[in-house]
Amino acid sequence: MGIIIHAFKKCNILSLNARFRLVELLANGYHNSHMTKSQEKLGKKVKKLRKQKGLTQEGLAEKLNISRTHMGHIEQGRKSPSLKLLSKLAKALRVKVKDIFPF
Repeated sequence: MGIIIHAFKKCNILSLNARFRLVELLANGYHNSHMTKSQEKLGKKVKKLRKQKGLTQEGLAEKLNISRTHMGHIEQGRKSPSLKLLSKLAKALRVKVKDIFPF
C-alpha cells in the first residue's frame, strides 16, 4: 500500500485517467477491482456444475487443456473464459452453454 501512496503523491506525472484509476484502486482494493459480479457468479456456477459431475479442478482443466490454476481463477471469478473455452466447458460438463450462465 505504501508504494501506491508514494505513486499517488507523484501523480503530477500521471495522466488524469491514471489518477482516477489509482483512486479507484485505493477505494475498492486492488483485488476486488479486477473482478465483476458477473465473473464471480459465472465462476460459482462452473464450480457447482463441476462438482455435480464429480470432477476435480485438475480433471476438468485437463479435459479443457488449460492449467489447474487457470481453472481455479475462472471459478474464483478472477478470469473470464473465452467464448471458445465456454463452449469446451459446456461440452466437458455435458450442459448447454446457456446453462453455465447464472443470470
